[in-house]
Amino acid sequence: MKCPYCQKAPNQIQEFVNRAKEEMIAPEELVRCSEGTYDARTKLFCCTSCYIRIGMPANDKLHEAFRYYRRDHEPIDGLNETYINQY
Repeated sequence: MKCPYCQKAPNQIQEFVNRAKEEMIAPEELVRCSEGTYDARTKLFCCTSCYIRIGMPANDKLHEAFRYYRRDHEPIDGLNETYINQY
């Protein structure tokens, strides 16, 4: 489980770590349960800073783009709303 744009897992993102501590759950569980960008099929989500950077696309467009992410490659660099909207 990670953000394909910055390659960070939930436990590496302070926003999720802080909220998870408040709710007394693991950061990964927090993402699974309450992060709107999380896609259970691909186990990918978009952290807030990356989500803003790519233009805050609708989740259905973002989840469709996640299907094209290849786990053995570098982060999705330069993927922006224009790219996402073509799917």
